[in-house]
Amino acid sequence: MPNIAAKESEVAVLSEAFKGASAAFVIGYQGTKCEALKGLRRKLGPSGSRLAVVKNSLASRAVVGTAAADLENLFVGPTAVIWAKGDPVSSAKLISDFAKEAETFKVKGGVVDGSTVSAKDIDALAKLPSREELLGNLLALINAPATQLLRTINAPAQQLVGTLGAWQRELEKRPS
Repeated sequence: MPNIAAKESEVAVLSEAFKGASAAFVIGYQGTKCEALKGLRRKLGPSGSRLAVVKNSLASRAVVGTAAADLENLFVGPTAVIWAKGDPVSSAKLISDFAKEAETFKVKGGVVDGSTVSAKDIDALAKLPSREELLGNLLALINAPATQLLRTINAPAQQLVGTLGAWQRELEKRPS
């Protein structure tokens, strides 16, 4: 009986991970070296993402009743799941880059903000700018009119200073 309790506990932990993540990516890792997966785990850590190798039967039970329910058919063969807590784009970029390096690492699909996505969708997501880049671009767009207005207001004063400076240099050239 302790084995059943341990499995139920594991299903509950996995279910909470699926419910608490902004995105979950299902990965096939057969043939990928353990050291490579450890390296990916280290890269994912700072972005708030977590990689775990899962038992297919337990993961299939864990997704029932969550936004990731459509992923149930992806739990075949050696499977890992990457849960993203924050920005799913940064995790998708890391996954996409790693998949290009390790040919045996295959993205099967995932869920992003409650919507099921395919491997192609995850690659497209990886090509988007990160949240920080988008916020920076937005800030630049917001600041552009104010910066232009300030330049326009300062232009006559700068021209006057330039004219007075030229007049002063001309007066200094004249003999007294």
